[in-house]
Amino acid sequence: MAPKNRFYLDCPYAEKDEAKSLGARWDLDARKWFVPNDVDRNLFKKWWPTMKGEESVEDAEKFCNS
Repeated sequence: MAPKNRFYLDCPYAEKDEAKSLGARWDLDARKWFVPNDVDRNLFKKWWPTMKGEESVEDAEKFCNS
């Protein structure tokens, strides 16, 4: 299986329907919402991860611009 290069979101359960309506998908294994590569990540800025050890907004912006 190919490695997954996914942009995960920090989306609360209460807002999952909004994220889904914008095009986010659920990763069952990671149990997180992610933005598919063909969807504009800027639509999901309110759920971009913040500094929690794994990723930061700066990391997200680098990922989006690469």
